[in-house]
This record gives sequence, C-alpha cells and structure tokens, in this order.
Amino acid sequence: MRTHATATAKHPHDDAPDTAEAFRRLCALPQGPGREALRQELVRAWLPMAERLAGRFGNRGESLEDLRQVAALGLVKAVDRYDPDRGTAFESFAVPTITGEVKRHFRDHMWTLRPPPRPRLARRGRPRPGHRPR
Repeated sequence: MRTHATATAKHPHDDAPDTAEAFRRLCALPQGPGREALRQELVRAWLPMAERLAGRFGNRGESLEDLRQVAALGLVKAVDRYDPDRGTAFESFAVPTITGEVKRHFRDHMWTLRPPPRPRLARRGRPRPGHRPR
C-alpha cells in the first residue's frame, strides 16, 4: 500500500533547475553576446528534460538521436518565447512546446497516406484475413 510522500522524498524528475531568475534576466537583457550566453546556459540546464521527452517517442520509426535533436530545437524555441511575467512555470510552457515540435516532426516526415491494412499485410508476406490459399 502506498503512503503519502514525505517532504524529503523526491520525484524522479525533480531535478529541474531553478532558472526563474535567469529567465527574468534574459528578458531584461538587450540582444548581444551576454544575452546569447545566458540563453545557451538556460538551454543546457533544461536539455535533460527535452531528452526525456524525446525518449517518450522512441520506437516509432525514427532514431532516438533525431528525436533528441528535434526536442532540443523545441527547447530552444521554448526558451526564446517564454515570458516569466505571465506567472507560469517554465516547465508548464516548455513541455507542450517540445512535445508539439516532436509531433510536428512525425507529421512532416512520416507517410502522409497510409495504405490500407491488406496491402501492408501482403507486403510483409502475411496472408490476408479470410484468404484461403489455393
């Protein structure tokens, strides 16, 4: 039987970095090398989360390395578009942004038309349902 978690117990993904202040600084900085360095630091800090999200989409016909790159791209977009003044946590904004980017990748790079099951089964060498060999 499960009991309630204690204050010291951690969820496996409670390794989220505390970057709220860094995001506030990022929004206040003008374009330039200082802003770019802070942006890169934020992306590196949150990259493990993006890789975890990419792992959810493994074994779907795309290499895990490609999915990690797509998730990293989604993370960069999330860092660029996040507004800390809206009052939401970065995770709440980043997770849908990253998963949306990965889903968009599948939509754009997988088959646009899936053949019906019968031709797919025949191509794999399986008999069609209800088909009797002669």
